[in-house]
Amino acid sequence: MGCNIAIDGPAGAGKSTIAKKWRKKLSFIYVDTGAMYRAMALYLLNKGVNGDDQKAIEAECSGADISIEYKNGEQIVILNGENVNAMIRTEQVGNMASKSSANPKVRAHLLKLQRTLAEKNDVVMDGRDIGTTILPNAEVKIYLTASADTRAKRRALEYEQKGEAFDLDQIRKDIIERDERDMNREISPLKQAEDAVLVDSSEMGIDQVVDAILDVYNKKIQNNGQADRLSVSDYAICPSTTYHLKWCCIIEWLTAPFTDKIYSSVTVNFPCYTANILLRVRKGFIYES
Repeated sequence: MGCNIAIDGPAGAGKSTIAKKWRKKLSFIYVDTGAMYRAMALYLLNKGVNGDDQKAIEAECSGADISIEYKNGEQIVILNGENVNAMIRTEQVGNMASKSSANPKVRAHLLKLQRTLAEKNDVVMDGRDIGTTILPNAEVKIYLTASADTRAKRRALEYEQKGEAFDLDQIRKDIIERDERDMNREISPLKQAEDAVLVDSSEMGIDQVVDAILDVYNKKIQNNGQADRLSVSDYAICPSTTYHLKWCCIIEWLTAPFTDKIYSSVTVNFPCYTANILLRVRKGFIYES
């Protein structure tokens, strides 16, 4: 059975970016459930289905054959035999995904594939209800969020980098409306799992978020190879606590018996220069590099 890491949170919080970083660092399989729902939304849009017509969604959704493949380390979303990576990241598709993902038949259609992947592989999966519904027994659960203003600016930057026109106020409005729909939908609403770690990335860079979450992972998963489920529900990470976590880890590493595990944990969590200093302090060799 694989080790499962669940990352939930609202649109634009950076879930996919962080999950992809994790996949590379830990050699996990990244399952982007949001991309799968977007592929379904694209299929429905191409069929001319109205997002508010749940009966039409139910009637058409079974015709969508959605799978995930990897080529040269890149995740490829396949919809009925076609690579749709470049077509599923528009606002129109995102809004349709928010509406169609609440449909029971749509969710049932995709749930089986997602759970099968998680049972057989070490996976990091991100979405809206991974830790609460899809992988309720995941060893590590993260709830990644950010303010609506921050998320709107991030999405606008994506459009700017692609050379596409955008309206920042409209993006922010769409994000707030989508949050409202996702949090109040009848089936599997967006919410933080009771045993999930809260990470607010509003004022954090990508690497800061990755490092903070790796702190949590290392404490739980790399502890003698055990994968006990995280039980600290009030353990929140934000800019003010990230450094606190680092110092707690430093104290732990400096006082624990020196092992290969300590060496690995230090080198994973700190830049090379800092790691070398810490290791030398631990061994009693303090000298300039």
